[in-house]
Amino acid sequence: MATFTVHQGKRYRAKRAELHPWSAGLPADIINCACRDFGDGWSRYKSGQNERPSFPERRDGGHFGIPGGWMKPELDADGKVKLRVPVLGGRRRQMGLVRSKEAMRLDLGVITQSTISESATGRWYVAFQVTRDRPLPNHGCRAPIIGIDLGLHTFAVIAYGIDGRIEEVHAPMPLLAAQEQLKALQRSQRRQRGSWDNEHQCHRPEGCSQRWIRRNGQVKRLHERVAAKRRDELEKFTTDLVGRAEVIVIEDLNVSGMMHNHCLAGRVMDAGMGTWRTRLEAKCRWHGTRLVVIDRFYPSTQTCHRCGHRRRGTDKLTLSERTFTCPACGLVMPRDHNSAREIVYEGLRTMGGTPMRRAEVPGTDAVTREPAPPAVIEAAGGGN
Repeated sequence: MATFTVHQGKRYRAKRAELHPWSAGLPADIINCACRDFGDGWSRYKSGQNERPSFPERRDGGHFGIPGGWMKPELDADGKVKLRVPVLGGRRRQMGLVRSKEAMRLDLGVITQSTISESATGRWYVAFQVTRDRPLPNHGCRAPIIGIDLGLHTFAVIAYGIDGRIEEVHAPMPLLAAQEQLKALQRSQRRQRGSWDNEHQCHRPEGCSQRWIRRNGQVKRLHERVAAKRRDELEKFTTDLVGRAEVIVIEDLNVSGMMHNHCLAGRVMDAGMGTWRTRLEAKCRWHGTRLVVIDRFYPSTQTCHRCGHRRRGTDKLTLSERTFTCPACGLVMPRDHNSAREIVYEGLRTMGGTPMRRAEVPGTDAVTREPAPPAVIEAAGGGN
């Protein structure tokens, strides 16, 4: 795909003065970054990873990439950290200083690329892609293995080993907490004169009122604050998880399928289950923690972690039942707690180990625990 990108970049640079005169002052390296992102978008689309590339809407902000050596943080005369960024429309490699609002580190490493983006509320952000030697952190004494059961009633139930303690973690649900404020703002905005005329189903030639524009800005800022809270909580939680155990076992949840259920989509999106999985996989590689993902269709909720009895047919546990009762050994405990411990057992079996056998009841329908094929094992940097 790199050859396609370079070829398209050369063709565009030859005609950009005619097609887009406003881009005459842009450095060629910025055009190359845009062409590379364009080619990467088509590669992801053809592989089925993303949707078809399209032009971003102006109301959602925009972004552009800058080669690595162009932008770097530095200290000014007052001791403030500033960023040296290219001046658009100026001469080639003409740079300007922009003060950073947040504290930054000067020892980022070798910056390979920088991306400047604008949010929907008009705030500007800079993301650095760096290359540096990152030693594995020393977490001290960690648990050998933990199992995590995700859900909507309780976001995460963490089981420490086979017979260890169990911890519940509740999702912050920032959008649910801001619903009343969001309803009030949108109800007030609906009474203002917007750009769309509902009566005649057309755009108003006079445009929006100033009150509608101000109220729309408040709605955007509230959505941005909600997204920031969710992102902050997920980053903190995943960072805390990788420091707790040497091996983390999770389920392969079908999050995209859950989003098609209109009864669950709102809470699944607000909890950020997909982002949680992505961030956990990345941080396990950084911290040397092994991540094991068990099979999506393994019945951890229907299986007793003590004797291995599986509830089937009419005896299956329904979603409304929050307590697991085993008809074979008489175990009674919350269903999420039982599922988390069963995930630990299945993770040990998936890794090819021989977990300590639970008390077996003669004549029960116990789950056969044979070593799983190596293809279902997902290791993240830690090794065996």
